[in-house]
Amino acid sequence: MSLVPFLLSRGTFASDPLHVVDVGASGGVHPVWLQFGDQCRVTAYEPDAAECQRLQAEAPPWVEYRPIALGYMDEELPFYTTRNPHCSGLYKADMAYMGRFLNGQNNEAVSERIVRTQPLEDAGDFLKLDAEGAELDILQGADLRDTLGIFTEVRFHSESNGCPTFSELDLYLRQEGFRLYGLKTSQHSRKLMPYPDNGSGKRGRPAYTTKGQVQDGDAIYFRDLMLPNPGLAVTQTQILKQACLFEMCDLCDCAAELIDKCREGIPIADECLAYLRRAIV
Repeated sequence: MSLVPFLLSRGTFASDPLHVVDVGASGGVHPVWLQFGDQCRVTAYEPDAAECQRLQAEAPPWVEYRPIALGYMDEELPFYTTRNPHCSGLYKADMAYMGRFLNGQNNEAVSERIVRTQPLEDAGDFLKLDAEGAELDILQGADLRDTLGIFTEVRFHSESNGCPTFSELDLYLRQEGFRLYGLKTSQHSRKLMPYPDNGSGKRGRPAYTTKGQVQDGDAIYFRDLMLPNPGLAVTQTQILKQACLFEMCDLCDCAAELIDKCREGIPIADECLAYLRRAIV
């Protein structure tokens, strides 16, 4: 047993469930949250109303799908549907740039419609963003005051679709009190002489390659609760929530440090550390 199932077995979050907000939930929320059962509450946003309806019909009662497009503010914007539906979003790909890459045509817009975006009022304890370039827009319109961690897609080149880049997003999140804890990058080969596919295309997404230029990736941010966090009243439950999130992101050392530092307010601190110690070895 690791830390997460240990805390769940004690009903640690029964009265204050872990609130996960999933933005870009086409295909359904990640199954990792299923282990929490009703000790978790998931609010999922997906602008495709039909997909939301399909997913809601199969979802447990603690998961809610909302057919809403999120953005910086309440406004009407064009939404671009692409050849690969997973690439659809508020930013239109520049095919003069994307056409140079293997399977770049997945990003080509085949239709567009007008959607009304809304700001994210509650970003939950943990926020996941997959918005095809609109991640920073959503973050800037969101209330992040009580958010502990963020998992977000990032892009490194504005030439792809004119969206903000990783450096801009990183600067904003640092100003909001978050720090970078993990970064995984993806490479995309030129189609003139491409490197082999790395297998990502099998999941219906753009086929990334074993080598090539870095194009995008995934970043994980957390608040460092060892540092001053103005306006954030840290409770025992929040500490244990973040410790669980750390463990789920292969950051057991960070979870152990946090629990050890706050052990005076956590009666089961030694038991938690014992589970984390087993996970590390």
